[in-house]
Amino acid sequence: MVTLFRFLIKHHFVILFIIMESVAISFFVNQNTYQNATVNLLAINLNGQVATRLHQIKQYFYLKEKNTFLAQENERLRNQLALLNEKMNRVMLKDSADSQYCYLAARVINNCISKPYNYLMLNKGARDGILPEMAVISADGIVGVVHQVSEHFSQVISLLNLKLKVSCKLKKNQYFGSLEWTGRNARECALRNIPFHVEV
Repeated sequence: MVTLFRFLIKHHFVILFIIMESVAISFFVNQNTYQNATVNLLAINLNGQVATRLHQIKQYFYLKEKNTFLAQENERLRNQLALLNEKMNRVMLKDSADSQYCYLAARVINNCISKPYNYLMLNKGARDGILPEMAVISADGIVGVVHQVSEHFSQVISLLNLKLKVSCKLKKNQYFGSLEWTGRNARECALRNIPFHVEV
């Protein structure tokens, strides 16, 4: 802590200069749409690169925990595969070669769940075929929607963002509704616009 104070005192002019420059650039960018868009892309790239490095460091320290998760995920997938094989042996299957969805694997390199408007960062971008408004899912369901992309990274609006509302359907009776976060608990969302007479 003492070393930190000495560093701040020694370099306070440089730190003050950087802060003032940042404020000046912020004022300039906010007045120009083109500069604003350019700075946003640069910010996504910079944030992506920093988040990638931090993620690599975290991966090193949490390797054991990650291996445990992967083992559990493999077990879950094997169980699903066994159930699928059992179903295939009992039913006639239609040709599904013309599936309307294409899946791209990506890694979350930065994530926030503590704010009202949360975003996350993926390690894939336009170069990998990622486009704005693409859905992002995990093994547990919907994660969010792609908001902005740079060449190598994507910024995603998290489901834990008060601005995001996702159209969804009840599986047992086909009624549509809107899934949205209430802003209170990161493990809970609300399903709205379902008629009162519908059994959920």
